[in-house]
Amino acid sequence: MYGILLEGLRIYLMENCSTETRDVIAAKFSVCLSEPFAQEGMHPCDLILRMAMVASDLTGTNKQDILFGSGVCLMHSLFKSNYFNIIRVLGRELGSFLNSLDYLHEHLILKFPKMSPPRFNCLRVCEAGITLKYITRRTWCIHYARGMLQAIVTGLYKINTKIVVSPFC
Repeated sequence: MYGILLEGLRIYLMENCSTETRDVIAAKFSVCLSEPFAQEGMHPCDLILRMAMVASDLTGTNKQDILFGSGVCLMHSLFKSNYFNIIRVLGRELGSFLNSLDYLHEHLILKFPKMSPPRFNCLRVCEAGITLKYITRRTWCIHYARGMLQAIVTGLYKINTKIVVSPFC
């Protein structure tokens, strides 16, 4: 399951890091960054975080920004693929889309039975924004998910906003 998330990081690294930086990361983790990650491949759940930390050390970009950018890159990639149709049918409006995210993850469990999906709860919708509770055992994923949501909000719903993480949710 992590292959699709690793693909977002790979795209981010290809677009934002030098060849030398990518070569160091590829060698350290024995991965090929010039080829897409296999979606069905078995990858350690912390590989994305470890790769982002090394990229952060090498580039000086903070880890959260790398994970956020990886989420954006993944969604831009998915917008060009058949996955876009699945994303698009989750809701005509942003609120209904957010309420349907758990259904998307239930669908993905059929393909990835060992997946432990995150949960999304839309707590409040108002003019100031949407309060979303994101529940996951992978705490590093919050910035990745924030990037994915940012790309969806601006790319699919054409809403100019900034996704922030509240420490109070």
